[in-house]
Amino acid sequence: MSAFPVVSACGALVGILLLTGCAPTLTAEHAAPARAGDCNDLPGVNGDPGVVAGFDWTGEKHNYGEPVKVYVCVSPEGGGTVEVSPVPTGVTVTPTRAAMSPSGSGVVPFTVVVQRGASGRLTMRQMVGPSTKPHATMPGPTIVTEQDGWHFVPSH
Repeated sequence: MSAFPVVSACGALVGILLLTGCAPTLTAEHAAPARAGDCNDLPGVNGDPGVVAGFDWTGEKHNYGEPVKVYVCVSPEGGGTVEVSPVPTGVTVTPTRAAMSPSGSGVVPFTVVVQRGASGRLTMRQMVGPSTKPHATMPGPTIVTEQDGWHFVPSH
C-alpha cells in the first residue's frame, strides 16, 4: 500500500485548518493572573506595599490591528469601576470602563488595538463604589511601534 493517500489526506487537513482559521496563531493569548497581586506591572507596590494598582501585559510583538489582551489589576475591595484612560491617538481600548465586583479577583480584562504610527502610554484609573473620582491612577505600559508591528515596554 502506498503512503501517498495518507500524505494527501494530511495535506488536505492542514490546508482546511489554515483556510478556516483553526490553525494556531503566532501570538498566543495572554492568560489572566489569578488575582491582582499576581500581576506583573504594579508600580504602586514598590512605593507602598498596601497599594495594588497596575497592569499585567507581555512584551511580545503584535501585528497592527490585532486585538491584544491586557489586564488592569486593582484591589477589589469596595467594588466600583476601572478604566484605561486617556488612550493615545490611534489606539482603541475596549471596554472603555468595566464594573468590578468587591468579591472578585481584581483582574479586569481590556482589549487593545494599535494602528500603525500610534504610540503612547496606557494609564489605569480606579473609581471605588459609586464615585466618579479616581481612587487610584497608575501608569501602565508604553506602546512602541516599529515597521512590522508594535509591542509594550515598561513606562516607569
